[in-house]
Amino acid sequence: MIPVDTAIKACGSLCLPDSQYRVVHTTIIETYFVEISNRPRKLYKASNEELRKDLENKAIYSIKSSLPKQLYLLDEDLKASWIEERDKYKKILFPILKNLSDFIEGNSAGLVAFQEVLENSSLNKATLYSKIYKFLMYSKHGNAFLPSHFLKGGVGEFKKTSPETKIRGRPKERKKRHGTVNVGDREKNG
Repeated sequence: MIPVDTAIKACGSLCLPDSQYRVVHTTIIETYFVEISNRPRKLYKASNEELRKDLENKAIYSIKSSLPKQLYLLDEDLKASWIEERDKYKKILFPILKNLSDFIEGNSAGLVAFQEVLENSSLNKATLYSKIYKFLMYSKHGNAFLPSHFLKGGVGEFKKTSPETKIRGRPKERKKRHGTVNVGDREKNG
């Protein structure tokens, strides 16, 4: 069917809501997707028969979706705090990552691994799911657990403005207020 790590877009599909997805796992019967354009990200599954129909009807088609260049940075180019955070999540989520296909399919081994991580870590369910789905969305790349600071801009980066973008910061002069001021009887007579 559709190869793993392929980015697709669904428009009017029988089996998926309209959005962008990445294929994360396939079986003989089903294909699993993670949503890449909306938050919170969710895991979806669709039968291969419905997918075949959607592909024939062009309700699902392949799109280009590149991974952030920061995922390909070497450890020498990363801040020490980022490496610590990445390694912390790799260590915490190791039981799930070891049984990732079981977790995706919802098999007992994957659910036991998820429950084990939930009990042994201070993370809640929502955080665990978001970290796992982020890992899947970034094609199971080792640096997927890096903090997403590269999405924010940051220190030393020049913020470009153009005629189409709004100028950042407070305007130089405050706008004059137009309208009337409420005046009481004493001010009127006085």
